[in-house]
Amino acid sequence: MFNKIFAAAVALSFTAHADMYTDFKGDESAGSFYGVTNKLIHMRLSQIDDDEASKTIIMFGDSITQGLNPNGLHFDYVNAGIGGDTVHGIKARVKNEDLGRYRAVFIESGTNNLLMGEIGSQVGDEIVEMIEYAAPKARKLYISQVFIPNRDKITHIAKDAPLADYKIKLTCAKFKNCVVVPLPVGVIDENGIKPEFSLPDSTHLNGRAYALWKNELNRAMASFPYSLYYKYFK
Repeated sequence: MFNKIFAAAVALSFTAHADMYTDFKGDESAGSFYGVTNKLIHMRLSQIDDDEASKTIIMFGDSITQGLNPNGLHFDYVNAGIGGDTVHGIKARVKNEDLGRYRAVFIESGTNNLLMGEIGSQVGDEIVEMIEYAAPKARKLYISQVFIPNRDKITHIAKDAPLADYKIKLTCAKFKNCVVVPLPVGVIDENGIKPEFSLPDSTHLNGRAYALWKNELNRAMASFPYSLYYKYFK
């Protein structure tokens, strides 16, 4: 019965809108942290020529992506994560980039939307719109599942937060070049990120969680021959 209700809720709320309106966004002005960091990212991107870009993954995201370091990652990438960014801001940056230049595009988003109080269904709708824009323009599109903050500690996190991942999965399946990158098994449960895998803020990953997430990123995106190792042995 629960599965039927869950599926019905998804069907009723699954809508894709062109540039859908949202109240869930941060300060995206030029002088904000978002604006300044975005400028720095573009300074780095301007130093990548087309040949380098064809071997590089551009990684869009929020502070979880921004916090990645290259240790243990077996692919070339440029980090385009911005702390505090929402789906709205990430989508704006995705739309401002020539996605086809890069070997692949990776997008991680949604956590700050949940922290702002957006329900999972609406977070999913926003990410769906971003997938439907990016997939036809990217050579390969990798979409991360959403890191859900711990609801026991941050009690306003929507109970329907997992709906976002359901919508991501359904939409990504429409495109041959779209791959959902799963979160590490055991890091997230029905109450969000487990305390043993987060910083004291009950949202951000600690070193243990990053190590597990890097395995998932490598499994999906590692360059040859590391790709074989992560596919068959890790």
